[in-house]
Amino acid sequence: MEYKVQNDGSTALVTLEGQLDFSANDTFEKLLDTLKSNPPSKLVFDLTGLSTIDSVGLGLLYIASEDLSGVPVVLRNPQGYVARLLDLTDAAKMFQIER
Repeated sequence: MEYKVQNDGSTALVTLEGQLDFSANDTFEKLLDTLKSNPPSKLVFDLTGLSTIDSVGLGLLYIASEDLSGVPVVLRNPQGYVARLLDLTDAAKMFQIER
């Protein structure tokens, strides 16, 4: 997984690319440390470039939401398998999903 962060002070836009799975755990932890050091008012994960996600990857998104308690988390533009997994797991109960 690769990521890019744009933080304007109120909204952090995190663009994810590749695979969000167990192998991304350490990289995602570094991303969370960056976000926690300057917490945004809103967190948007752009999932356009995310090719796959598994249960661990989904768990990492939930951890981000918990670690940034009170910060709304938006999952933007999930594609293909990623969109199907979010639908199957009722992720819309926890996250705002923008298609």
